[in-house]
Amino acid sequence: SSLVVENLLGRAALDEGVRARIVHAADGNPLFVEQMLSMMIDDGLLVRQNGAWIPATDLSSVAVPPSVTALLAARLERLSDGERRAIQCAAVVGKEFYAGAVRDLLPESLGNDAPDLIRSLIRKELVRADRSMVPGEEAFRFRHILIRDAAYQAIPKERRADLHEGFAAWIGRVGGDRAEEQDEIVGYHLEQAFRYRE
Repeated sequence: SSLVVENLLGRAALDEGVRARIVHAADGNPLFVEQMLSMMIDDGLLVRQNGAWIPATDLSSVAVPPSVTALLAARLERLSDGERRAIQCAAVVGKEFYAGAVRDLLPESLGNDAPDLIRSLIRKELVRADRSMVPGEEAFRFRHILIRDAAYQAIPKERRADLHEGFAAWIGRVGGDRAEEQDEIVGYHLEQAFRYRE
């Protein structure tokens, strides 16, 4: 995994001090490096030039979170309100999710923005496109289960209950003809909603 970490860091022209701090904090975890570089790009600290990422400013004092959990929390905090709501809706669905479900679960004022919000999450390397199992529904997946978990943990429990209930209703409407599998998924989400309301 240290080779993967070095390959990821090779995409950016970082001075040795910054590189060493990232390698130390990553502790061999490629996800940490990938998300750290993405956060630096989001923050405008790295810019694209001649096919490479170069520092836009002196990076010697850049903050490197101490763990992948802290890093993911920091990345989610930097999202716009709409992006944060979209990734939380997706997290309730699971590691794989559908654009239609996210649109349905978002507050009404954001529902029509679902495709743009998901595209923004793809650009930020938090999610990616996936093969759909539901006809007519675009599917996506979290780039890593830890990203999904971080987004899920950030949802207030009352909203979690509402979202689980909303997704159960969505599955009931679009689930198609796999009744037994569909019942299992609906049952799971209704049980989660009940638990969080307790």
